[in-house]
Amino acid sequence: MTKLRDFQGKVQTVGFYTADIATAYEPIWDQGGAYTFPIAAGVQLSVASDDAADAAAGTGARTVRVKGLLPTGAAFEEDVILNGVTEVALANALVMAVNSIEVLTVGSGGQNAGNIYVGDGVFTAGVPVEKFCKILDFKGRSAQGIYSFPSNSEVFFHGLNAGAGLTVG
Repeated sequence: MTKLRDFQGKVQTVGFYTADIATAYEPIWDQGGAYTFPIAAGVQLSVASDDAADAAAGTGARTVRVKGLLPTGAAFEEDVILNGVTEVALANALVMAVNSIEVLTVGSGGQNAGNIYVGDGVFTAGVPVEKFCKILDFKGRSAQGIYSFPSNSEVFFHGLNAGAGLTVG
């Protein structure tokens, strides 16, 4: 079991939500709307962008790092070389949860050109049917208030900051 004295860092998750505010509770994440976790047994996930410039030799994002949990409850992180709108399967055959995705390297554009997704099912123009994590275009990292901790961990919340804004006009 992970004890506080063994902890070597902190977890910071930032959520951002740009969709309309509904009357029902919704998680805070870049995709907006309801969030469904991959099944506990894990699923094969892939990464793709909705912009062809996000590719190994492109002007946008070239590589990303995906972090999450395996079905064993162990944490993983994996670097993926993007292939534009064509999905690239994660080397980890089964994934139970995705905590974040961030851009590691970029081309001459200096940032990701499109929305980058981690998901499963059929991908159409880089967009999967089932979405589990997303980087908005030009943002560089996912922003979701969703996080899964490894099994056998003790979690202590030190603080929580929240805010809201309204754009009128």
